[in-house]
Amino acid sequence: MARNNGNIGWELIGNQREFETYANGAAIKRMSVNTPANNRYETGLNLYVGAKTNILSAVVTGPGLPTGGITLKSKSGCDFLTIVPNAGSNTQNFGCGTIYRLRALKTDGTTYTSSNAYLYDTTATDASIQAIKPLDLYKYVISKTDNTTVTYWNRLRSRPLTVEEIGLVKFVDFAPATTALMTTASLYTGGAAPAVSWSVPANGPRPFKAGFFHTGGSDFQNVPFSASSATIPCSGNTDCSGSGSNYNAGLSTTGSYLFQTIARNRFDTQIFTQITQ
Repeated sequence: MARNNGNIGWELIGNQREFETYANGAAIKRMSVNTPANNRYETGLNLYVGAKTNILSAVVTGPGLPTGGITLKSKSGCDFLTIVPNAGSNTQNFGCGTIYRLRALKTDGTTYTSSNAYLYDTTATDASIQAIKPLDLYKYVISKTDNTTVTYWNRLRSRPLTVEEIGLVKFVDFAPATTALMTTASLYTGGAAPAVSWSVPANGPRPFKAGFFHTGGSDFQNVPFSASSATIPCSGNTDCSGSGSNYNAGLSTTGSYLFQTIARNRFDTQIFTQITQ
């Protein structure tokens, strides 16, 4: 829309889109506390669609993605649509996630291979990643609950990193107290919202958001760039205790828990550091 802002003149506000969508490169450090052999670095595409009650699903196509595209669906407790194996999937069986991984390398230098083909490309190479360019177009076909669709086109903010490039990223490090919340012996089991803390290497990108993924969905807390910790409140999912920001006492420990920080580098690549069970 446009408005006349007094002496400044006419301003254009917003993009007139009903839904929030974007695509950008993502670099991930994922540390598994109880299975360190799976510690790895990943590179891929973050395909974001903000959750709204009138969205059923979205299919994203574009460079680096499978020919049929990536399907995302709404899931209770998630603030965004999550990637699923196909359009008919029951998303309640899958966690919250928007990143399609192109390559993954363990911290010991060997290739990480996942059985989740809908989340990982098993054919990508550094050359194919370099063929993806900033400003490449990605098509989002969003299906609504009224049986109509809307199509958006998003330009890629930044391409995914190659394996060599991801080795240059300065990821944050979680503090020992946060790591302890993911160990089998002292796993976070609910009650007061968990406190997550971290340190940032010199000249590393500083987090602007911290997240907690759990059986009921996902929760996030925005933080200033100066922060080195965050308490992540529970909001709008089945793991909330009903007493504000707290989580259910005796929270189920059978699911996969994950703490996460999100930062951006100067090229607008999103930098995720994750610690999980």
